[in-house]
Amino acid sequence: MKNGFRVNGKTPVYGEGDATYDISFKHRIKTVDAEHPEFGFTKEDMSKKVKQTVHFEGGSAASVADDVKEITFTRTFEVDEVTKKVVHASDWQPASQSFMLIAAPTLPGFVPDQTVVGGQAVTADSEDQTFTINYEVNRKPSIKKQTAKVMFVDVADQNAVVDQVELTGEPNAPVDYDPSKKIAELTKIGYVLVDNPFSKSDIKFFSNLDGYVPVFVITLKNTKVAVNSEHPLDGVPADKYEKTAAFVVNFKGTGQIVPEGEYDTPWTTDLDNYQAVKVPVVAGYHTNVSEVKPEAVRQVDQVENVTYQANGRIVPIDENGNLIPEAPQPQFKTDKNDPTKVVTEAIVPDLKGYTHDEMTVTPADPGADLRVVYKAKDDNNVWVVKTGRHNNAVPTEPQQTTPAAPAVTPAPEQVAAGQANQETAVSEYESNVGKHQIAFVNFIDLDNDGMQ
Repeated sequence: MKNGFRVNGKTPVYGEGDATYDISFKHRIKTVDAEHPEFGFTKEDMSKKVKQTVHFEGGSAASVADDVKEITFTRTFEVDEVTKKVVHASDWQPASQSFMLIAAPTLPGFVPDQTVVGGQAVTADSEDQTFTINYEVNRKPSIKKQTAKVMFVDVADQNAVVDQVELTGEPNAPVDYDPSKKIAELTKIGYVLVDNPFSKSDIKFFSNLDGYVPVFVITLKNTKVAVNSEHPLDGVPADKYEKTAAFVVNFKGTGQIVPEGEYDTPWTTDLDNYQAVKVPVVAGYHTNVSEVKPEAVRQVDQVENVTYQANGRIVPIDENGNLIPEAPQPQFKTDKNDPTKVVTEAIVPDLKGYTHDEMTVTPADPGADLRVVYKAKDDNNVWVVKTGRHNNAVPTEPQQTTPAAPAVTPAPEQVAAGQANQETAVSEYESNVGKHQIAFVNFIDLDNDGMQ
């Protein structure tokens, strides 16, 4: 830090008497995290996971897999590179977070003892959360109209209910509800969709027990973000979260000014170059640089501006190039390790009534919208093929013939064998006359272990 041997850049010379010169050093401090553990620390020292598990038991619940969710908490250590000791440990981030609410799946003929479980706020010190939903046979079936409830909740606000919709239908009838319009309204005012159970393949049912109201939970998250020096936001002036203070010492009283240059020393700095500044990652935005390169220290202020721009979105269009009304337009996610990039292989969302050829897309430009063509869905995914004799066959066009080759008389044993084979074939054919045969065409997903 300080070289007392060369004062003002001058090398001392031997003189009368002893002299002592102090050269001081400072321990270098390094920040380590779960992704880059060092100095004997492990990933587990700086990362914790808390798990929420929901079991489904009784009735036909054996077909329902456990619902497991995890929240990861992380922190950093500032380590003295000389002593290898931690000089500062950051707080766990996030400080607290809520799990998603889990609604009991609807199983016709059975009634759960709870409609919604989980959703508690936890910290890094919390124990794993476990819940069990038990199903019993419905012994009082009803023929009256039934009610179901759809809740829109904000997981970032301890699952507070943002909106809800009440539905009515026949007992044990499938719930035919499309929440896309309501989701679009909420995303326009700052919410991001986290989970939509209606986009999944399982069928939702009304109950057939008076008093039991099935609940379906659509989870969203408010996109409010903290803005500070480490996480700037386009449109928020820096002076809203930064202030500069100065410490000034004035020497007065003698009425004299020391002659200029008499005791002046050359200008010195405590470092030669500024440190490189890593550009922070901001969800939903990207920059054109990941790091501001270090500059040499000069006797003037130096300012570098880094501009964030909003990430592009997946824009669904039909085969004619028109926007699909009310279709969600998910935004590309920023790469958590590089603010200049977005996550590759973005999943193309499913739309009710449409199909698409691309399962994932990778944007070439992180700020440009990417249009994806959707085709109107054809529900005819099974063909019936009729086989057998057709008495009303349409005569074919006469065929041109070529002169026949000279006849060859077969041996008697060949004639007998041919007649036997012909009689067998005719018998099998006549046994199937008038019967329809069915062929099924299954669509197999090779990227999902051959699931239909």
